[in-house]
Amino acid sequence: MYYMITATYKSDDVRDIPKHAKEHFLKPPDGIEHIDTWIGMKDRRHFQVLRTDNESLLQKWTMQLNDLFDFEVDHVDHVPTSELDNKMQNVKLLALAYHMYADDNNGMLPRTMFDLQSYAGELYDPDAYVLVASGNVYEIEKTKDSSKEVLIKRKELLRAVAFVDGHAEIVSMHE
Repeated sequence: MYYMITATYKSDDVRDIPKHAKEHFLKPPDGIEHIDTWIGMKDRRHFQVLRTDNESLLQKWTMQLNDLFDFEVDHVDHVPTSELDNKMQNVKLLALAYHMYADDNNGMLPRTMFDLQSYAGELYDPDAYVLVASGNVYEIEKTKDSSKEVLIKRKELLRAVAFVDGHAEIVSMHE
């Protein structure tokens, strides 16, 4: 899950912020991934987007500096654009691997992620992706609207989906 951390320095004089406190705030501990940081124009406020599956790590981490900073921690449902771009690129590459498999197997699409493993390389992750379309890709392209036929998708709230025609989109879990 993603979190927006707002840290406001309690003193009016930002020169009093100890170096170790700045370093501690800018380098979260193991189990918390740093996504991005912004510093307010008056230097008293810092903003960070972090990702972790363990909110208690965030609480423990911010408590270590609560004598110097006031913290606000908010869960956010936004995935940074660069990460979305990366997910879109990965699902497009997997769709290409899907088509390469079909080209080598008389048009037949792989039935499992395991079948796709040698084509997907380091993108192979059966826990992250679901193969949706099955059968002969050439027949699918002839009989169905390939711009609407889902080929592969990521398993998550905001997921990248690749279509038979090769384009990809980010869709919500409800779609």
